[in-house]
Amino acid sequence: MDKDDARRLSPAEQHERRRQVIRSFKRGTNKRQIGRDIGLSYSAVCTTIERYETGGAKSLAPRQRGRKVGEQRSLSAQQEAHLQRLICERRPEQ
Repeated sequence: MDKDDARRLSPAEQHERRRQVIRSFKRGTNKRQIGRDIGLSYSAVCTTIERYETGGAKSLAPRQRGRKVGEQRSLSAQQEAHLQRLICERRPEQ
């Protein structure tokens, strides 16, 4: 099976692949063979198994990707509000 870019899969499909990895691993299948069968890299298989062993089935659930809202902003909320107020008060049409 060819390796697909798992980031392009829906969270439900990603979760199903992780569950397949764990089922195969519990049956005693070699990690490299699991990767070939499911279409994941060896490191992705190892990461999935490690997450399962440390956190259980809950750790395989889909998570939100990316930064949190408002994280690493250049301006604080107060600075942004002040800047917007200045822009609205002094528009070129005035």
